Amino acid sequence: MHGLGLIHLAAGRPDAAAQRLTEATTAAPASAAIFANLGLALFQLGRRAEALASLDRAIALDPSLAEAHDTRGTLLLAEQRPAEALAAYDVALALRPDSAQAVANRASALLRLRRVDEALDAATQAIALNPALPDARLHRAIALSHFGRHADALAEVDRTLALAPFRAEASNLRGIVLMAMGRLPEALSGFARAVALRPDFVDALYNQGTLLTTLGHHADAVASFDRVLALRPDHADARLNRGNALLGLGKVEDGLASYRAAQALVPDHREININIGTALQHGDRHAEALDTFDAAIALAPDNAAAHNSRGNALLALNRQAEALAAYDRALAFDPLYAEAHYNRANLLQALDRLDDALAGYERALELLPDFMEARLNHGATLHRMTRYTEALADFARAQALRPDFVDAHWNESLARLALGDYREGWRKYEWRWESADMRAARRNFTQPLWLGETELAGRTLLVHAEQGFGDTLQFCRYLSLLPPGARVIFEVQQPLLRLMQCLPRPVPPGAQIKLVALGDALPPFDLQCPLMSLPLAFGTTLETIPRRARYLLADPTLTGPWRGRLAKLPGLWVGICWSGDPRPHMQGASVIDGRRSTALASWAPLTALRGISLLSLQKGTGSKQLAQPPPGLTIHDWTNELEDFSDTAALIDALDLVITVDTAIAHLAGALGKPVWILNRFDACWRWLTDRNDSPWYPTARLFRQPTAGNWDAVFAEVAAALHNMIAVAARRAVIPRP
Repeated sequence: MHGLGLIHLAAGRPDAAAQRLTEATTAAPASAAIFANLGLALFQLGRRAEALASLDRAIALDPSLAEAHDTRGTLLLAEQRPAEALAAYDVALALRPDSAQAVANRASALLRLRRVDEALDAATQAIALNPALPDARLHRAIALSHFGRHADALAEVDRTLALAPFRAEASNLRGIVLMAMGRLPEALSGFARAVALRPDFVDALYNQGTLLTTLGHHADAVASFDRVLALRPDHADARLNRGNALLGLGKVEDGLASYRAAQALVPDHREININIGTALQHGDRHAEALDTFDAAIALAPDNAAAHNSRGNALLALNRQAEALAAYDRALAFDPLYAEAHYNRANLLQALDRLDDALAGYERALELLPDFMEARLNHGATLHRMTRYTEALADFARAQALRPDFVDAHWNESLARLALGDYREGWRKYEWRWESADMRAARRNFTQPLWLGETELAGRTLLVHAEQGFGDTLQFCRYLSLLPPGARVIFEVQQPLLRLMQCLPRPVPPGAQIKLVALGDALPPFDLQCPLMSLPLAFGTTLETIPRRARYLLADPTLTGPWRGRLAKLPGLWVGICWSGDPRPHMQGASVIDGRRSTALASWAPLTALRGISLLSLQKGTGSKQLAQPPPGLTIHDWTNELEDFSDTAALIDALDLVITVDTAIAHLAGALGKPVWILNRFDACWRWLTDRNDSPWYPTARLFRQPTAGNWDAVFAEVAAALHNMIAVAARRAVIPRP
């Protein structure tokens, strides 16, 4: 019976072996070897309690039976009792010091006890005893990976696989090591190989799902975590990371459900509340998210990640001072927390503390040199400081880290255009359609994009407006460059339609231009081009900008009545516009509008001037400030009579001067050839270039730029002085010449 049991055991049939060996224990006085082998068979069948009893019986019969102690140690290790397992291995080795397998098993127990240096020594000793023992090499690879010696660990795990190609644990470890080395596609192959070898290998499935999430393959990651949970429904980390993958798919509610299921399993998990809060923030439920982060901090006051996330929620609630304090607390607990340095720097940039923001990004990059977003925003801060050449270096490094990094290409285009590098700037400007603000506005026409390469003869080109009114006003001039005989459909925003009836001037001979309002049905067309891609199509450089003093005409039948009304006002007739369109639906544009717009109160220096009459050109939310103008500043407001840009053009055409922030009014006045003073933020829009007070786009424009970020006082002091001089000149002439 005993001999037959051993044959079955050797043949990998533990069920048959257990049956024969059990019979052997009752057929005759059983030896220690029979009980030891029965214990091994029962262990292989997963009947661990019976196996342990059998091994204990074997050791009681023969305490010198090294194999029984060794098997007992392995069973105890499987039962998560590593200290007892180590004691069993030590007994086995005392009885048989040259057992390479026992030494390798001892290394495994030491790894479980986190005595990694001793485990490395034990695995190395086992290899010296038997260089072809896969367990020894596998445990040595694990120990090396713990010490961060990834190249050595990879070499050792490859030796393991050469000895045991079908060892799933080795393939899984190979994936772990490659992941630590940043070789992610190869790491994924390691996990996939481990799962193929053992479909129920929970750790490999979990690792695979985690890496798939990192790589952005969220649907595949969810599938991998689902397989884990089918095998181990109580795997809290799998539920947690499944929630991350669902969030990556935009399934916020499903992600929340997965997080809450993880929380039910481990209520005091340090990360789950943070992830729940993050999901709530994705759903714009920032107040609820804040409560969740507070709960995480209550569980673990030193949880730097919770303080960091709390700062993000406070920032979303526009509680900036509290957000800054939360980031500071996160960094007090973990000064090496790169993401907290990054988030803090983002807030400091929003507060116009640009030097401090720059230092924060630099610290984040010291800690994580490949932190792409920190590299991008470091460049964006340099851009705001008008250090464009340095910013370009950051954008190039960000692109080197990820060649398809949309915001790095987009920001590069803006820096190049600001520097006047139009040849490369216009080409990069095409990345705008991949940016978060512009992606939703992209038109998915089936007709091909026209960028100047295709002959237009016999074809109809749709030119469609994009972005703001000012962009349409600035770039509509390009229609005059289209070849003679071109058939063009020009789609514009409805408020510009009536004004565009006279555009462009001059129209190319024989050109046919049909105007269509945005949103109306389009006639058939063959090719299409976004309006702001026309500079690229025509290869525009600084020297070849279509530059005419006046390419827009106001309707004279509308201008005449305005002149009659203005004649009753003394001095120079000056139109003013102090605020842009906040566009809250476009985050980037909204932030910029906050910097380009002024408060009407900032215009107070103009109250000391005599010899001018101010007229409001302000529409939209900014016009509400007229209810409380600066004391002593009289502003005539007839904007309720301005139905569209044609009406506004007629009023501007009757004025002597327009003073405006960088908004559509600046472009309208410039296109009409009207003297226009444009008040710019320190980091002015790319179209106004750098270090100049004139514009190649508008010959009648004069630029006034903040000398430092946010410094409107200096701008208005300069404007007041320039207006004083203009009034003095007009007074000397006695009669103000007007068209």
